[in-house]
Amino acid sequence: MHEVRVLGFIATDASTLRTKASFQVPHKSVLMLSWNCARVLPVEASEASTDFDPVSDAALLPDTLGNRIAFILYNSALCTAVVSSPTQDACLRPTRLVDASIVSMAASRYNLCAVDKDSRLLQWELSNFDSWSISNPAPSSSEISLPQPIASLTKIAAGYSHFLGLSLRGQVVSWGRGLHGQLGIGMSSNAEHGPALVEALDGLIATDIACGGNHSVVVVDGIIVYTFGSNSRGQLGRSRKVDFATPAPLSYNFDSETKDALKVQCGDKHTIAYRRDAVWGWGDNEWGAIGSQGGSVVRRPTLIPRVQKITTVICGAWSTGIMTKIET
Repeated sequence: MHEVRVLGFIATDASTLRTKASFQVPHKSVLMLSWNCARVLPVEASEASTDFDPVSDAALLPDTLGNRIAFILYNSALCTAVVSSPTQDACLRPTRLVDASIVSMAASRYNLCAVDKDSRLLQWELSNFDSWSISNPAPSSSEISLPQPIASLTKIAAGYSHFLGLSLRGQVVSWGRGLHGQLGIGMSSNAEHGPALVEALDGLIATDIACGGNHSVVVVDGIIVYTFGSNSRGQLGRSRKVDFATPAPLSYNFDSETKDALKVQCGDKHTIAYRRDAVWGWGDNEWGAIGSQGGSVVRRPTLIPRVQKITTVICGAWSTGIMTKIET
């Protein structure tokens, strides 16, 4: 079982808005922290033969589909399910979206992308799920070509209209739209771009990636954080309120007792970096997504106090969910 400490603005049911919350995620249940809604829902017994693992598995609740359709990556199976109204807690009844074994998935406001174990990059248009129900066949996908020399991806992340991909060798690719420089290609462009290597990071070994609404974050060598894209609310960790179209490292020492590799997550306009014993945040703090310290905008990485034994972090638009494992 896991416990989740949520910082920021979420709705936990149809009528309650909370700025701070703490709740538990039982066995065989999934946590979905949408842009403005937190849902904990059990998965139908036939699909939940083992516990949902928030570190290796994932669940998405895109707001562009009205928080009605969930996408669940569970035991390498990519499934979709219709979510009941926020006042009901009926079990999710997942339908498998594709037969392939999936490594990672992410959704922008327009597309769902997934990488399978055969190194294929698959894409679904979210608009095809607008009126979908479990009695209908699942919408089909298209395949996107990866640039040379990228052979496969191990993780993908998505913002509003852009994606990042991380290769097995630590290379980073980006695709989609980059109006604020979030593709990291050295210029801003609202045109649709296919997957391309982020050349500014070529030769470095990236270990994690994350996307905010219009910004991107890459961890290099497990300790150095590179940011690029919109810095309208300090989400890049830089003092200047301008867009940055080229990745550049932050001059901050993310020091803690454990030395495991940093992980990153992003909300709409805030960024979180974490390892097992520490969490740092910066960017938009209007709704308290970084905690009570720092004011409405936090422009430099700031340690979030009183969190330990962290398993993972997930972010909504204006919220941060810090998950810890409870031994039972």
